[in-house]
Amino acid sequence: MAKATTTITQVLTSRPEQAAWFAANQVLSNRVCAFYFDIIQAHVKILDLSNKEALTALEKLTHTTKGHPAPIMPLEEVAQHSPAMFRRAALNAALGSARSFFSHLQKWQKRKEKAEAKGMKVHERPPVPPRTWNTSAVLYAGMCKHRSEKSIVIKVWTGTCWSWIKVRITGRKLPPEASLGSPQLIGKGSQWWLHTPIEKQFKSPGKIEKQVTTNAQTKICAVDLNINEHIAVCTIQTVEGSILATKFIGGGRRLCGFRKKLLGRIAHNRKKTGLLAENEQDNATLWHKMRQVDEQVAHLISVRIVQFAQAYDATVLVFEHLGNLKPTQGKYSKRGRECAHCQSLVARYHANQPAEGSRYGAPLVYCAQCAMKGNADRNASLVIGQRLATRYQQKGKPQTPRREEKSSGVAICQDAQSGGTQPSTGDARHADTNEHGTAQERGMLMVEPVSDIAHQLRFPCEL
Repeated sequence: MAKATTTITQVLTSRPEQAAWFAANQVLSNRVCAFYFDIIQAHVKILDLSNKEALTALEKLTHTTKGHPAPIMPLEEVAQHSPAMFRRAALNAALGSARSFFSHLQKWQKRKEKAEAKGMKVHERPPVPPRTWNTSAVLYAGMCKHRSEKSIVIKVWTGTCWSWIKVRITGRKLPPEASLGSPQLIGKGSQWWLHTPIEKQFKSPGKIEKQVTTNAQTKICAVDLNINEHIAVCTIQTVEGSILATKFIGGGRRLCGFRKKLLGRIAHNRKKTGLLAENEQDNATLWHKMRQVDEQVAHLISVRIVQFAQAYDATVLVFEHLGNLKPTQGKYSKRGRECAHCQSLVARYHANQPAEGSRYGAPLVYCAQCAMKGNADRNASLVIGQRLATRYQQKGKPQTPRREEKSSGVAICQDAQSGGTQPSTGDARHADTNEHGTAQERGMLMVEPVSDIAHQLRFPCEL
């Protein structure tokens, strides 16, 4: 079994005085975190213990009980009558930060010793402990109760006492089949949010290497990401090379136009003043809106990719790795110029132009070696999937293997076995027998309506 974890964000609809209480609660939480971090720094050997043992040791040092009426460093000097779950949440946050800090410090010391042994000067500065704390309070069991779809009751520090308050929540509903983690109280400006981690278990399809090498019918969803009209082009293909379906996810021009409009407004506002304030973000609202749109579009694209892969029972998602991409200065990258059929270099060209040369951003490709014509982004997506298959099938070779024949199953599109269901549509298929202009005839809509989405998702700039 495998598990997936994500976070559900919900808005807290609170009164102004309640927002002030949330802020006071966070300040107290950060104060307790800093208190425990200082204790861990003074007793570094606590980090050698497990989390449970470290929790017990720190509570013995700080918490007043009948067995320990006079702790060495009492927490009461920092936070009086703090609930046990509040204290433990802050303690775990401080313990995690301390483990991270000392781990980075040890790695820096090893790098320094290694450099000094070679007679080299060390210019890298050592890591430092947190100067200020800005953690968000985690609501362990006992700090929240009576949670429903529309409200929750939480226990917070109001600045003078601990109180239970009921607040309304709006946003995405929690899935009933997932297991919930401890929610977190997050402040963003004047608005407060409730972030709830959820975990869902599912049957693991197995490691990629095993899927690719043991089953030739393993379905791979290869994704080519772009910055033009088609933001993502996905192809479903089997390990043996059969192409089952292709999906073009558009909307790139509309998104770029919306971003350009916002940048134009920012430039216009800057031109009015002619000055930029130091250490102050100009046009903060417009920049925030642009970031929000980019994040929202990323979520929409990812949903469509996953739904497309699920529709064809693909068990592997593969993207192109661009970490080592270093195009020559002054020249366009040759990435995406490999033919998916014979691995020769292809020519990229525009419609109604000669199929020769390589025009940057041209939507069509032509291979003089095998006479293949088609969409450039679809060809790149096929190559990405093929490289994954050859990587594991020919493991150990320093270079990507090349196909010697066109008859390996890639050159001809094969429809998925429907088993009596409705056959694949022309939108889902885009094989070599299609005309090369097929992909260009798609409308400006982002994608077709998806059956499992209750309401069609749209770009924020479409609203």
